[in-house]
Amino acid sequence: MSEARFDGHAINQLPISVEELAPALLVNRRVFYDFTISPPKSVSLAAFLGSDERIFAAHEHAVRSALREFEAFAATRVRVRGEQSDRLTGNFVAALFTHETSRALDPHLHTHCIVFNATHDPVENRWKALQNHELLRARKFARNVYYHELARELQTFGYRIRNQARGDFQIDGVPEELCERFSKRHAQIDEGLARLLAEKP
Repeated sequence: MSEARFDGHAINQLPISVEELAPALLVNRRVFYDFTISPPKSVSLAAFLGSDERIFAAHEHAVRSALREFEAFAATRVRVRGEQSDRLTGNFVAALFTHETSRALDPHLHTHCIVFNATHDPVENRWKALQNHELLRARKFARNVYYHELARELQTFGYRIRNQARGDFQIDGVPEELCERFSKRHAQIDEGLARLLAEKP
């Protein structure tokens, strides 16, 4: 993965030039995909309200671990004699943007993984458009890698983890009412969905 970070901490130079990327990006209307990774609400609250700086580092480490696994599913389209198929390339270019609040200004640690619509095809030795089918299928896998790595590190800090039926977890001891209080954005989405379904069932 070629990576640039613009979160105020560090900027890693891309090992490729804009000129090399331009042909792959310009021939497609979609320039990038935004894959957002965020911890359960109780983790954000422990980080911000509990002022536990270790959680920010654990989040960053878990994001990078998930992104490395996710990158293995990158592919490009191959056109040979009128036939089309996909070829795994295992690489993409990504920029990571870490934010600390939701749109409703609740404490909400999350990282936008901006994956550019470009991948290097080692067979053709050139940059091409990213075929995102396998990446979209692998989103849940990448999210589970993130949860696993994050929960593992949190437990080394002494936090107790409570697994949820839907596949994520919460930090034991953080009240559910507190999580709901700082989840105004989720409430707004739920209300909007309810309105939409009422208007257009």
